[in-house]
Amino acid sequence: MPFNLLDLDQVQALTVLRGESLRTGDAHGWALARYEGAGLAWMKGAGERWNNHLPKPLRIRMRPQGV
Repeated sequence: MPFNLLDLDQVQALTVLRGESLRTGDAHGWALARYEGAGLAWMKGAGERWNNHLPKPLRIRMRPQGV
């Protein structure tokens, strides 16, 4: 496979859908962020984090209380 798959939990999935980066120990190349098998966004590795490439119009702009 020419790209990585990132299987996320619910908190990480919401982080991605807000357009934020994910912190990891080893991030290189491109990856498809998934939640329960559904593709959410493309991420590009930058050493210790995955930078989010979800288009701005598709991002969640409000943060519900407690999440």
